[in-house]
Amino acid sequence: AHTTDAADLTSGVLADARVQESNVTQHETALTITESQISDLAHTVDTNTQLSEAEVDAFVANNNYSTGAHTMDAADLTSGLLADARVQESNVTQHETALTITESQISDLAHTVDTNLTEAEVDAFVANNNYSTGAHTTDAADLTIGVLADARVQESNITQHQTALTITESQISDLAHTVDTNTQLSEAEVDAFVANNNYSTGAHTTDAGDLTSGALADARVQESNVTQHETALTITESQISDLAHTEIIAGAGIAITGDGSSALPYSIINNFTEVDGSITNETNTGFSTVDVAGTDYLRITDSNGDLDIPLSDLSHTGTTGSIFFAGADNKPSENNSQLFWDNSNNRLGIGTASPTHKLQVNGQVRATSFANANGTAGSPAYRFNEDGNTGMYRADTDELGFSTAGTEAMRIDDSQNVGIGDFSSGTVDASLHVKSDTGVPLKIEPSTSTPTGTSGGQMFVSNDDGILYIYDGTRSKWLSIDRTMVGWGRNSNNTSNEYLRQFNGALSNQNGWRMVRNGTITAISAQSDIDQTWTFEVRKNDATTVIASITMTGIQGNHNNTLNVDINEGDFIQAYCNGTSVDYPETLIEIAWRK
Repeated sequence: AHTTDAADLTSGVLADARVQESNVTQHETALTITESQISDLAHTVDTNTQLSEAEVDAFVANNNYSTGAHTMDAADLTSGLLADARVQESNVTQHETALTITESQISDLAHTVDTNLTEAEVDAFVANNNYSTGAHTTDAADLTIGVLADARVQESNITQHQTALTITESQISDLAHTVDTNTQLSEAEVDAFVANNNYSTGAHTTDAGDLTSGALADARVQESNVTQHETALTITESQISDLAHTEIIAGAGIAITGDGSSALPYSIINNFTEVDGSITNETNTGFSTVDVAGTDYLRITDSNGDLDIPLSDLSHTGTTGSIFFAGADNKPSENNSQLFWDNSNNRLGIGTASPTHKLQVNGQVRATSFANANGTAGSPAYRFNEDGNTGMYRADTDELGFSTAGTEAMRIDDSQNVGIGDFSSGTVDASLHVKSDTGVPLKIEPSTSTPTGTSGGQMFVSNDDGILYIYDGTRSKWLSIDRTMVGWGRNSNNTSNEYLRQFNGALSNQNGWRMVRNGTITAISAQSDIDQTWTFEVRKNDATTVIASITMTGIQGNHNNTLNVDINEGDFIQAYCNGTSVDYPETLIEIAWRK
């Protein structure tokens, strides 16, 4: 052990000294250290010895530490000479398993490298570089009180021995102390740490002739040296078997930004367009404007040459509101009379250059369907430009309504019944339901001539007589809807072979019922008092010719409503009882007017 008189100590002399842990423990009761004596020491007790990757990288990079181990005679080393040294490529290639190369050193390979160091790796790093981790000891007998008055105790030494050092608050009574949990060292603190521990910060040089094959098995090559020679260094993917990497073959051109730190992590930016899966055959394209013989061109340039396109072909002008389309020459064309946009009023015209509505079409429009709004009687969904309250609308579920002047005029319900009139508060309850509170509900315009009937049920009103005729499909003729009934009889229980009498008692052979227009006998009937057998005969114009008849055989009466016997205007018809002792015969003839 060495002893030094306190008078011989000067400030800073103990920069590299180590105080034995046992001595500090034994003398803690007698040791008084004031805050002013440790003015430059931030006393944070940090039990975490794990450095982050960024802290290790920053520490090494900022101080240009040599991270490799060297196997050579110390006599051959000269301080700083490795700055310009070159490592033979063949030597590096042979020892790829021990070579550590960062992502920035392999600029043409997109890869992912995990640089996180475990605690075991940090310990190995310290051991491989022969860093001093031990303490220097001094015999406590050689220390005298006051010797450390001007000394500085290195922070790293206190940290190493915190487990054995016990200092109570009462022993440092005048020291205001706070526990700083920030374990980040400043650059100045790192520099002091290196200086206090005599770490080598310079570069080492070795003559290539002194290197032998395999000598670099445990060596580390300085990053700056490898970077300088990346153009001559050939490393294949198979030589870096434990390197996980991703090859980007699609997207835009690739650029890498950042420095790998937590503040500026690496970032891959794509700037090129990949087409076929290969990143080696793409071309860069440039654009510029050039003047060729007084004409402006857009020049597109790539590895295949230049392509000049007249700028006049890239622009087109037209009338305000024009909608362009490809013309016969494949160039933009316009036809405002057929297709026009009114930008002032936000209207589109088709077939017109002056639309008056949001969409105006001058011409026929065809569509497979329309999905329109429901509308109302006052504002139908389908209405007219000049008459907005007249048109068609959805009157109710599955019902169509038609309105005029804002009032419902007709409705077709979900049973296809048609209602004429306003059914907004009523129900259409017939196939054709005509509703009118004050007006004429139905009118059939009289015809000046007889139409040609084709099927039963057709109707018309004759302008000649004002009679409503319906076409009888069974008899194939126009017959009046209303029918005329004429009859004869005799108040006697002994009527035999004679003309029957009219209501005035005159025999029908003495007169008859005269036809005022053409008609058709459509039915006859006869009735007596008891069951008898006889025949009722219809004759005309005092003739004995029978034009219609009906026979009763042992019955009281009979009728026939399928007759189709024509009589003409001016004819008169008569009734005859063909039988004997007929009790109180009575007959009836039905006549329809004919057109």
